[in-house]
Amino acid sequence: MKKQFIETVLFMKDDESANHLSNLLSKFNCINQANRLTDAFAATEYLNNNKTTVLFIESELTDILQSVQKPPFIIAICGHSSAKKMKNYLFHGINDFLFLPITEKNVRAIIGKILNICNNYGNTSQELPVAAEPAATYNMQQLAKSVFTNKSMFFNGGRKTESIRILFNDVLYIKSNGKQLEIFYENGVQKFINTSLQKFYVKLPKDKFQKINRCVIVNIDKVTKIIKQNKIIIGTECFTITRSFIKQFKHLLLYK
Repeated sequence: MKKQFIETVLFMKDDESANHLSNLLSKFNCINQANRLTDAFAATEYLNNNKTTVLFIESELTDILQSVQKPPFIIAICGHSSAKKMKNYLFHGINDFLFLPITEKNVRAIIGKILNICNNYGNTSQELPVAAEPAATYNMQQLAKSVFTNKSMFFNGGRKTESIRILFNDVLYIKSNGKQLEIFYENGVQKFINTSLQKFYVKLPKDKFQKINRCVIVNIDKVTKIIKQNKIIIGTECFTITRSFIKQFKHLLLYK
């Protein structure tokens, strides 16, 4: 049986912690440790162009996760954090935490969890009793995606613009602004990407997003009020639904 290796990457700026973690990981003969990355540009380039199983990342650097292709397992390295902060990390794709100071016991616990998933749901397909399904076939990537991450889409901006991961549950609405799209998030963050509204719309899940006029796509889950049959409220914004989209919008809203 071909041996499976776990490809790991360290995105850490603290030399002492990075060297200590690197030494601990070297004790696992199943781990291929990639180069340590210390700046956002190098990390973005590497993660978007190389296969990685596990990313160890300092918690203050996790903003980069919005612009990279996420590995199946992301471990945040942090000091003691509040429950609110940890919940926010988990919501944005962090799978586990490695608290400072880094100990061999904690590293072994994390790698042990990952190895259990690799061994049980790795490249060899098998029948598994999962939830309501009598049997389902999973590989490691599929399992990690279904268990650990929110439904999302990775937008590759190419060489000239940033690439970002879009978490569907976070988006309020999307507006066309000339040749750019503005993505408005629930937390107030606003992102710009270079593409047309229609090209972007066809990639979105149709049970969640609805085009309501030629310039706006809304997240149907974020609609809080309908006014006069053709106006909706999302957050503090009011939008008009044009006649050609009213029937489709109401149908989707009814069956959500």
